[in-house]
Amino acid sequence: MKIDEIRSADKIDFVEGKITKTSKIVKINGQNVSHAYLCDETGSIKISFWGDHADEFKEGDCIEIKNGMERNVRGERNITIFDNYSTVKKIQKEITCKEQILNESKFRKIFSIDKDTNPLFVKGKISEKTAVGEVHSRKGKQFRALAKLCDETGTIGITLWDNDAKNICDGDCIIIENGYSNVFNNKLNISSGLYGTLRKISEKINCTNVKTDEAIKLSKIKDLNYNEKNVNVEGKLKTGQLIESGDGDPRLLGYLCDETGTIGITLWRENTRFSNGDCIRIENGMVSTPGEPMLTEGFFGSVSKIDKNFDCEHKQDSSIDEEVEKI
Repeated sequence: MKIDEIRSADKIDFVEGKITKTSKIVKINGQNVSHAYLCDETGSIKISFWGDHADEFKEGDCIEIKNGMERNVRGERNITIFDNYSTVKKIQKEITCKEQILNESKFRKIFSIDKDTNPLFVKGKISEKTAVGEVHSRKGKQFRALAKLCDETGTIGITLWDNDAKNICDGDCIIIENGYSNVFNNKLNISSGLYGTLRKISEKINCTNVKTDEAIKLSKIKDLNYNEKNVNVEGKLKTGQLIESGDGDPRLLGYLCDETGTIGITLWRENTRFSNGDCIRIENGMVSTPGEPMLTEGFFGSVSKIDKNFDCEHKQDSSIDEEVEKI
């Protein structure tokens, strides 16, 4: 019998399900009684455990019931389990509940998250968390940390606030419900926001593997055009001016060259760690700024140091410095 087939006053010969929403044990007529809900892929029903069964099971256990009875309580369907009549035991079986199936359909994969997605439901693994800092907002003093969230489809920036900023660590798998996405420092970013929740989960989430050179279509710098997106390019970095902003998110201006040419580049936040002469790869970047093209990692891009050497020459240092000042 499936749970959605149970009718009022039915004798339940056999049913299986997962226990959820357990209650504390109470005394009724001198007997221990606990309440919970039992669910399967068709629905859920309240369940009452009497006597020795009251403390036998916990939330998440999958059980089978024989010789139970449906007894409608206050207008709600209810399975009653009696000591002297019913048999119930834990089973080693994974049962997926209807509510869980419906909830899973809400969740977005990271590659599919768009700007201004609200509400946002997403799961992922935390990495590259920054140190926790203090910021002042309309709510007063708050604690904030920045990190990345990844799943098997991609990576996105995430802002952690207050207790989440303090308690969430690299490697933690989390779930955000009723969060939102926005553009923060020229990158797509997500947060639980004022009305959402963020919590750790035991589920193990495998993130997308680093792509091999063969899997990436690399462009040469001379072929890059203004307003081009999803750019994959490699080159040698010539650093220029580091600009510190009031909100603690710096940007680094400079140039990138390969054997075909040179292009201006802006690196944001943690990517300002790169040094003059480093050889780097930008994946899923973009070319912006009318006039002289400017390369940046954009909303979805990433920057990594690579073990290569490029036979290229930057413009003369003096001319670079002059042009950086104009940016």
